[in-house]
Amino acid sequence: MMIRLQTVIIIVLCVVILALAAILFVVYQRPVTQTASAPMKSPAPTQQAPVSAQPPQLSPEVERFLHAPKDPAAMMAEQKMRKDKADRLMALQARFKALSANGKTPDADELDKLLNELIEIQGTSVIAGVDLNVLRQNLRVAQKIQALAKDLEAEGKKPKPDQNRILEITKEIQAEQTHLNTNMMVGGVNPSAGAPMSPPAVNAPNAGATKNGKGQ
Repeated sequence: MMIRLQTVIIIVLCVVILALAAILFVVYQRPVTQTASAPMKSPAPTQQAPVSAQPPQLSPEVERFLHAPKDPAAMMAEQKMRKDKADRLMALQARFKALSANGKTPDADELDKLLNELIEIQGTSVIAGVDLNVLRQNLRVAQKIQALAKDLEAEGKKPKPDQNRILEITKEIQAEQTHLNTNMMVGGVNPSAGAPMSPPAVNAPNAGATKNGKGQ
């Protein structure tokens, strides 16, 4: 049973790690900064169709807004904000690489902190079509299963284990498993949308025994 529980936890962590790696790659590749050393290129001119009708008349307020001079201080503040955001993303990506270097598996707390900081940086929990809150929820479930597994192991090592307590913990673990969800995408078609993740089943002790006393 403990091997099955460890497999459940590893599956959850691997899914989160792979999703976070992909999201960081997508976010980091986006042009989040436009500094003075790398000015924003203007789009190539496109051929316009001749306009026979008069252009629409704009209100004086709109005209003043369109032709108002750009505030240098505001432009510098915006550039600084974008650079700060890019620096934070770079630092977060470096931390993630350090945590997962050499085949290491970050624990749930470390991954949750990274996800939370990524949400703060981006200002949204939906990034690249993935709902990071679903990943965080799965991490919390994995943490609960891990804690229950420790309780189960401790009870099993007692000279006289309480079978009722073992059964109770097992049912709690099974209940937590139903809260795992693979529907991470937002607005996409997902066959498993709304369906719980399907990790290896955790059976109650002595459950499913056949008539001859052998387990299935």
